[in-house]
Amino acid sequence: MLTMDVAKLTHAQLANAVLQRCSQFGSVRDVTILQPPEQPQLAFALVGMRSVTEIDRVVENLGAARVDLLAVIKIEQGQASIN
Repeated sequence: MLTMDVAKLTHAQLANAVLQRCSQFGSVRDVTILQPPEQPQLAFALVGMRSVTEIDRVVENLGAARVDLLAVIKIEQGQASIN
């Protein structure tokens, strides 16, 4: 899980912050942000990495879930910095 200022950041800013965080664990292929309109203080990032090993590192280090070849990361409302 990541903690960010979900309510104030745009999808592009959230995606960039997630990309920066996940790049610590390998090569990020893509990041998609899903944000339920009825819950503006919550978002999910679908992160594709270059290899399964890298996805597993993201899952292990960020408490994410692995779905097929993606890491699914919950992003909750908090300070602007990334935990």
